[in-house]
Amino acid sequence: MAKAKPEPLVLKPAVSGNTKTDRGESSVKTNRYKVVIRCRRCGERFILRGRMTKEGKVETGFRQCLCDNDSDFDIRIEEL
Repeated sequence: MAKAKPEPLVLKPAVSGNTKTDRGESSVKTNRYKVVIRCRRCGERFILRGRMTKEGKVETGFRQCLCDNDSDFDIRIEEL
């Protein structure tokens, strides 16, 4: 029996998307994020660009590591 295809990881950032400028004007920041994923099994590192979904999560399209790991990762998210 073939192994089922894993679902993509969906990540939640710790920062909001709206800020105020020095003049008090509201400006919307970009909803793009740099996501660094490191596999805890083999040590492979992936640097991806993700976008914020309507649910407030970051979607990168990442599914699994080259070693077939689909759940054991260190994940770091930074706003671009």
